[in-house]
Amino acid sequence: MWLPLTKVNKAAEIQGEILIEIEKIRDVVRQENTLRVTVMEARDLAPKDMFGSSDPFVTVSFLEQSKTTSTQKKTRFPSWYETFEFNMPLSCPPKTVIEVKLWDWDRVSSNDFLGEVNINFRNLPDGCKVKKWYRLMPRPPHMENRSAGGDPMFPKPAPNRGSVRIKVHLIQETVLPTYSYGTLRHILTDSVLPKGTEAPDLSAVHLLEEISRLDLNEMSNCLVRLYLNEGLITEYLTAITAEEVKNTSDPNTLFRGNSLATKSMDHFMKVVGLHYLQETMGHVIDQVYGDRRIVELDPTRVDSIKRRHWSSIKESNGHVLEHSKTAVTCYITNIMEAILNSHSKCPILMRLVFKHLKEQVQNKWPTGNEENMDYAYHAVSGFLFLRFFVPAILSPKLFLLQEHHPDRKVSRTLTLLAKVTQTIGNLSEPVGKEQWLQPLHDFVREKIDDVRTFIDTLTDISTDNTLRYFPNRQPFYSGVILKEGYLHKCRYSSKKLLNRLSFSFSFKPQYFWLTYKELRYSPLPESKVQSVKLTDQICAVERLDYSAFGKDNIGQLISQTPDNELEILYFQAKDINDLYSWLSAIRKTFSANKQQLKTYHPGIYRRNRWSCCHRIDTDAVGCSPTHNKVTLQEWMDPIDCDMEAQTVCSQLIARQTQLQHIIQDTEEKAPQVGKQASNRQGAGPAPRKLNKNMAKQLLEISEQLHLMQQAIDEPSKDPK
Repeated sequence: MWLPLTKVNKAAEIQGEILIEIEKIRDVVRQENTLRVTVMEARDLAPKDMFGSSDPFVTVSFLEQSKTTSTQKKTRFPSWYETFEFNMPLSCPPKTVIEVKLWDWDRVSSNDFLGEVNINFRNLPDGCKVKKWYRLMPRPPHMENRSAGGDPMFPKPAPNRGSVRIKVHLIQETVLPTYSYGTLRHILTDSVLPKGTEAPDLSAVHLLEEISRLDLNEMSNCLVRLYLNEGLITEYLTAITAEEVKNTSDPNTLFRGNSLATKSMDHFMKVVGLHYLQETMGHVIDQVYGDRRIVELDPTRVDSIKRRHWSSIKESNGHVLEHSKTAVTCYITNIMEAILNSHSKCPILMRLVFKHLKEQVQNKWPTGNEENMDYAYHAVSGFLFLRFFVPAILSPKLFLLQEHHPDRKVSRTLTLLAKVTQTIGNLSEPVGKEQWLQPLHDFVREKIDDVRTFIDTLTDISTDNTLRYFPNRQPFYSGVILKEGYLHKCRYSSKKLLNRLSFSFSFKPQYFWLTYKELRYSPLPESKVQSVKLTDQICAVERLDYSAFGKDNIGQLISQTPDNELEILYFQAKDINDLYSWLSAIRKTFSANKQQLKTYHPGIYRRNRWSCCHRIDTDAVGCSPTHNKVTLQEWMDPIDCDMEAQTVCSQLIARQTQLQHIIQDTEEKAPQVGKQASNRQGAGPAPRKLNKNMAKQLLEISEQLHLMQQAIDEPSKDPK
């Protein structure tokens, strides 16, 4: 969507919530009606002074009556607990509202507006108290115009400041208890298990693929993570790749389309092979980022590069090309040596899947025929090189090989390295339009045979090496460095630092490493002595208010010691984006912890009270809700078996109409669908007949789960 840009208006910066209790009191004997409003507390109000705090007070208006609370000094989390009573007529106009407005008291100038809430009087029940948190809202546009001195009847047209285009994808799921998905998970797990000597019955998987053709990426990711959790990932991938090999007539088009099999293999390699990728290629990518060389092999682009970097390039075009060839040869040699010597580092699951894949292709196109010699190698290298190593070289940030996207210099170098790696992975003579790669053709030919040898070694593994694991911890990411970098650290102990002033807190630079098991830090990256905090001890990680230290971009990590005491580690990031990135990464490591906090203090304990809510007790319950589930969604998020099952359920619920059509007319629909798929993928998989009985089962399951979700969601809806 396109959104217009508007001028920054501090008065329009509204945030926070207010807790209000309202009660209608009707006295039939005295014929008197009273409206009782209790202003209790507010949280996360907008900061209005230079220290990041506010002096809030509240005005409550009903009909022509108005009451005002006391002013709470220097806090964004005020507490009032003041009750007001208003005379209430026997009958009120239909659009009567209770107006609640928050203001920041100012001694010199006019008070600053903090937000308002308009509560519909007619929606309030008689005779019972309604206690609720209300989101603060900005003024209506016509009121903003009036407060600025304009005429609300003839507002000035806003100047055009341009637009920004954003893409928003909201996923809102109600995750049911684990037992609710038992039948669905049983069907999915049973579908990939062989039935004696017969192949697995993939009818359930086929139906999921058919109804999710517009979003195979999400469905494949979900199924991979679900089967990983069940310990059946090799069975799943072996079954769906065998199906595609069986139904493909032309080996040159094998796995070329975006089918459920290819998408699932992509996600599988990224999930299981992330640590392997970091160990294999991380040092080479680090070298490319560190060197930041100007590299170009295309003669037609050298002049434009020299114009762009005229101050640093004085050599001739030939010298630039020769220098670039040397640099690329050095980098690609390091990359290929790292890959070709990495078979022992490759995860067992990946090696088993590639072994089965190679055998499937060899059985379909026997190697006794000279034309069929390379088909099995192409199948493995197509996934391992073209869908794994090459994308990681092109986009190292997406594979956690680097913290940032490459700049223009580094990006061009990585593009050249990816092209050469792809050419080697194709296992064919280097020919094509890009003749400027010719200086590296001898190197490519030499490495093609080495890649075949590498694939033979990689797939030379016993099928007894199966891996079973439990879903409680993340088995593949435990050693992966999710994030690293410098932060400024300050530790807070409830026993030692209760009454220290803000300047007593000393922030020192430390280098941090985060994995799913622990958070380590030391003064320097090369330091041998490191402090360690286990992630299973973390209770929350949240942003700290500016007013706490008078510093921006500070977070706090709250953990539980073996003595069941809370310990806080404060850290300062370089900017707001870096802070939120750290918060998101850390939250994903303790998502299964049982001791997570529901509330926290966005301030610090100083001068015998919390700076945020002014409560005196050191163990006072937090005044703001935690955000443990608020993370940046990424493909390497921890596996949540219930969430994966719910995602499949949502796909079924959203496509119940398609399932009904399949049930009603399977015989006619399936050939048409298969024909369309064949047209899209050339000589790809043949038409597939969909299972009518399985469609009935999935439809019944989706209807049952939908009813269970509605039963949970209905009571949570606000009364109208």
